[in-house]
Amino acid sequence: MKQFFYSPVFAGLAIFLSGCGDSSNDNKPQVRIAEKPTLSFTAQQFTRCGIKDYAGTTVIFHDETGQAIATFEAHNTAQFTQEIPTGAKHVSILGENAVFETEKITGVITALDISKGAKLSNVMFYDLTDSCECRSVTADFTALKATHSDFYIFDSNLNPLSDYHDELKACQNKRSAFYAIKLPGYEDVLATVSDISADDNEIIFSGSDFSHEGVKLDINALPLDSRYTVRGVGESDQVIYSQSSSVSASDEQVYTFPSITNENYISIAKSGIEELDNLSFYVVSGSVAKVDETGIVTGISLPNQSMGMLETVSNIFGRGTLEYDFSKLDSRLRVAHWRFEYQWIDSDVNRVDWEVQGALQATIPKLSFGDILTVPEDRHTESVKVVISGHEGAPLDLKEYRASINGNTDFTHSDKYHFVRIEATNVVTH
Repeated sequence: MKQFFYSPVFAGLAIFLSGCGDSSNDNKPQVRIAEKPTLSFTAQQFTRCGIKDYAGTTVIFHDETGQAIATFEAHNTAQFTQEIPTGAKHVSILGENAVFETEKITGVITALDISKGAKLSNVMFYDLTDSCECRSVTADFTALKATHSDFYIFDSNLNPLSDYHDELKACQNKRSAFYAIKLPGYEDVLATVSDISADDNEIIFSGSDFSHEGVKLDINALPLDSRYTVRGVGESDQVIYSQSSSVSASDEQVYTFPSITNENYISIAKSGIEELDNLSFYVVSGSVAKVDETGIVTGISLPNQSMGMLETVSNIFGRGTLEYDFSKLDSRLRVAHWRFEYQWIDSDVNRVDWEVQGALQATIPKLSFGDILTVPEDRHTESVKVVISGHEGAPLDLKEYRASINGNTDFTHSDKYHFVRIEATNVVTH
């Protein structure tokens, strides 16, 4: 049995009590029996056309030292539920990732500290080999020449069009056409959205279609030199429009359209390059919040950073067991999500993508996988990333936090979500 050594990263099944008794002894005290802790998750796959269920994962339970003690197959279903075996402390979920048809990548997602039960989110694999089925649809604004000839026309990214026609792609994950018009020198913006039916090759817009008033956002509270993105989300979490730019001293024109969308979100991020121990780190701090109908952005601020974060990541090189502690970084953060990319030369195992999800302070042990996954120890660590994140006001306990975010796989559509992302690339083979 070979071990996979780390060296470069959801919940809650409520345990309820049930009484028992019988009609022959009504006065007998009830005996309370606690249900056994259970692991459950729905595996998903990210594709170019969106997210879908992913069937056929292999689930390996580990003891506290990382040894494999039980293995289960999910077979033909994306849903998995299993009582946690006695002595199990951590769990790994194995699947397949792909970027090219010729290269399949072993995907491993490890969740730490599941002995008390866990309902996991973000069990996400990916397949980028399939092209999304899209077709071209023409948006015709010729009618606006007679009624709104002085107006600018904007697409769903709030970028101006160069003429009175636009070619857009109708795909499985894009089923609507959003456009806006604005008179230069004025703040008022009007928008329209049209569903794209299966037989539409052309959509004709006139001035009367633009009836949804835009609400200008007050972004004065955002940090200077940060990047922001405003998204309007409709049914089935479809992004109707998205506007991105940088916060500068000049007056920004940023809008939401509450009468079109179900929810509006703003995300901000600030990035930079840091150097430590001959390693280069790309560091991003970000926050996401809802925008109300008034357009006022409040209560959004970037999480704290420290050089200790970089020291923790740099310590992964050359170590078999990784101990980390981000608990004092920012009170709004709750979990750490590591991602390692390994590659081997002249080996049956070409590449492994590894994710580890755990609390803000934890130890990632040396993990073994029995006969399911045997990997050489002379690996090359291509890259390491850790995302330290949390929802403001969410439970501190790992099990309770996992339960509170269960089902949320897209944190760009979250309220009071904060994160720090650190990425490092290693060129050393060890």
